[in-house]
Amino acid sequence: LSSIPLVGGIFSGGKLRGTIPSELGLLTNLKSVYIQAHRLTGTIPEELTQNKTNLEMFAITRNRLIGTLPTNLVDSPKLQNLQFHGNRMNGTIPELYGQFTRLDNLELNQNQFTGTIPNKFYDLPLLVQLSLNNNDLRGSISTHISQLTDIRIIEMGDNQLTGTIPSTLYTMPNLAVVRIAGNELTGTLSEDIAMLNETLQIFIAHSNNLTGTFPLEAFESIPALRELELHNTKLVGNVSAALCESRTMRNLTVPKTVTCENKCCDIQA
Repeated sequence: LSSIPLVGGIFSGGKLRGTIPSELGLLTNLKSVYIQAHRLTGTIPEELTQNKTNLEMFAITRNRLIGTLPTNLVDSPKLQNLQFHGNRMNGTIPELYGQFTRLDNLELNQNQFTGTIPNKFYDLPLLVQLSLNNNDLRGSISTHISQLTDIRIIEMGDNQLTGTIPSTLYTMPNLAVVRIAGNELTGTLSEDIAMLNETLQIFIAHSNNLTGTFPLEAFESIPALRELELHNTKLVGNVSAALCESRTMRNLTVPKTVTCENKCCDIQA
């Protein structure tokens, strides 16, 4: 099989059951592995992730896989896209994952990963999307997150993260989507969020322990903002009709402690 010039393995559609055969690892020339939405169980065979020097995409998603994350994928120098979302994988996220040199997409969401977010993640030079939501991660969001200068999407919601939203997050030049709802974050929402006025489109931070004043002027200064969800927090203050009725706004939720002009926004607990 190693001599077969197969460069892609794409299996989607929901009909596959059982485990992933280790014999697939004999296909050493693979550029992409994409196995989505089946009922596969067991672990990812080591043979499938080792000695894959041409691998650019590895995505096994929405199955029933268990086990820990494979570390030998770090030895695939061309890997750009790595996805394991929607499985039942566990363990901690390896520090080694900070050694990828070309990775621009990392989706580990909807699993059962524990531990903290490795600091080495913030050394990934080309990362555009980081999805870690719906796990059991703890610790805080590091101030070093601003080192991810190319990143557009940060998803860390529905974990057990604590601490404050780092002010350095507001300095990220390409940041468009922030999803950090359903954690135990504290502190205020800084007016510095206005520094994202050229890029921010979605800011989802509901169901945290955020306090202080709703930064109205800051959000009014972000013209592309279309989703803003801050219900189930302890924020106070006011929301203007101008913000609610802006050309781009599609969804705006706030807690009962925030007053909406003309009852223009969705007030929830």
